[in-house]
Amino acid sequence: MVREGDAGKKNFSSVDDAIEFAIGQEIKAANFYREFAGKATHPGVKKMCTEMAVEEDRHKEMLEKLKAGLPSGLATDRVTDLKISDYLRSFRIEPEADQQDLLIAAMKSEARAEQLYLDLAAICTLPDVKEVLLRLAAEEGGHKDVFEKEYDDNILGSN
Repeated sequence: MVREGDAGKKNFSSVDDAIEFAIGQEIKAANFYREFAGKATHPGVKKMCTEMAVEEDRHKEMLEKLKAGLPSGLATDRVTDLKISDYLRSFRIEPEADQQDLLIAAMKSEARAEQLYLDLAAICTLPDVKEVLLRLAAEEGGHKDVFEKEYDDNILGSN
């Protein structure tokens, strides 16, 4: 089983704050996939999760570079309208979690990450930042698709 928790609401007062939040989410995702890979019984799922952890590490690096290049103090009033609590799910993999539980958690996690980046891009007024956020959203959507295919092939296909 995978237990899901909610960390509460989060508001941002600057673009820096929003990007810092996204960096933290990428770190959590990479850790989740490393833990998931350690629990996976199917070799393909184990390999896929190990690769996803590397992808999430790469996303973190992209965001860190983006943040380092931003002018300081970019304030925005519009960010506080986001429903950030929707993205603040934490997953804890229980010892009894099976492949289906793990794949469902991964799909949901990737869908939330994709939506986070789409929502941030929608309010972003800096073209370079918006481009990176949309790229990250597309990559997270691609990750979700990988897990959905794995679920379809190995869970739904085996029933």
